[in-house]
Amino acid sequence: MLTSVHPKLPMRDQVVTRTYYSEALGFTIAGEYDNYLILRREGIELHFFLSKDLDPLTNDGQVYIRTTDIDRLYRTLQERGVAIHPNGGLSAKPWGQREFALLDPDHNLLTFGEAVQRNGPKVARPLSPTMSTSHGAIDRATLRFLADLKKNNDRDWFTAHKDRYEAAMADMRAFADALIERMRRHDKIATADGKEAMYRIYNDLRFHKDKPPYKEHLAGSLARVKPALRGGYYFHIAPGASFIACGFWAPEPDDLKKIRTDILYDHPVWRKLLGAKRLRDHWGELEGEQLKTAPQGFHKDHPAVDLLRYKQFIFSHAFSDKEVLAPDLADRVDAHYRAIRPWLDHLSEVLTTDGNGNPL
Repeated sequence: MLTSVHPKLPMRDQVVTRTYYSEALGFTIAGEYDNYLILRREGIELHFFLSKDLDPLTNDGQVYIRTTDIDRLYRTLQERGVAIHPNGGLSAKPWGQREFALLDPDHNLLTFGEAVQRNGPKVARPLSPTMSTSHGAIDRATLRFLADLKKNNDRDWFTAHKDRYEAAMADMRAFADALIERMRRHDKIATADGKEAMYRIYNDLRFHKDKPPYKEHLAGSLARVKPALRGGYYFHIAPGASFIACGFWAPEPDDLKKIRTDILYDHPVWRKLLGAKRLRDHWGELEGEQLKTAPQGFHKDHPAVDLLRYKQFIFSHAFSDKEVLAPDLADRVDAHYRAIRPWLDHLSEVLTTDGNGNPL
C-alpha cells in the first residue's frame, strides 16, 4: 500500500543546500543527519544525499512541484531576489500547465506548475510600484562560465559553449533590469534596460593582437539623465574579482577645471561630503589617478591640495563571490549607489551651473 513519493536529489554541501531551501524557498528542516537532509514545505518533502564529486553542469536532478496560486508564489520568490532560470520564467505550456523553473546551488532543476483553468490561465494581480519584478541575484552558473572561460579563452571553446555564454548574459541582463528598477526609485537613470546596460564580452583586437579574444568578466554601466545629472554607475562580475564603481573616470578638461575650482573655494563642503559616515561605510576613500604635486595654477600649500591633485574621482567597492551569489545583491548594490548620491549631486550642480549658480 503506497502512501507517498519523495524525490532524492544530490547535494555537494549540506549547509549550502539547507540555507538555500530554507531562506530562499521557505522550506523547514524535517530531518538532518550526516550526509543526508530532509526538507519540507506545505506537504512537499524533498530528500538530499551528499555527493561531493557532483559536477553541477552535468547534474540531471529534477523535480516537478505542483502548486496553487502560482502567480503569487512566483511574485513572492522574485521579491525575495530568488534567481529564476534564464529560460524558465512563468509562462503557459502546450501541455496545459503554467510553469516556472529554478536551479538550486547544485543545478537540480525545480519546476513549479499549476494546471490552466478551463476558462484560461489566471491573470496575475498587478504589482505594487514598490515590488521588484526582476530577480536581483547572480546565478552560480554565471560565475562558473567565467571561471571556465578564463581557463579556455579561445574561439573554439567559446563557440562550443555559446549556450552557456548566452545564459550568463541573460542572467546579467536580468540582474541589471532589477538594479535599474531599484535605482529609478531614487535617481533618474537614462539606461533603458539591462540589455542596453551590458558591455560586449568581445575584446577589441584591432590594435592589441596579443589580447585573448574574450573578456574574462561581465560588466555593465548605468548612465544618469543628462545634462542635469552627471556621473555614472558601473558593475563588474568576475570570480574572485567582482566590484562596483561610480564617479568620473576621465573627466573632460573643462569639467576637471570646474571640479578643481570648486575644491579650491569650497573644500570644507568636500571634506564634509567625503567624510560622511554613510559614504565611508559603503565606499571608503576617494580613488583615482593623482598628480605628484599641485596642478598648474594651484598653490602647493593649499589646504586641499590632496584633493586638487586628483585627475580621476572614483569610488569602488569589492564583493566576494558569496556576496555576489546572495539573493539580495541588487538591493545591496542599490544601497551603495544611494549612499554616493549626495556627492554625485553636488558635482552635478558644479558641472552644470556657472559661478553664480545659474544653469549653463
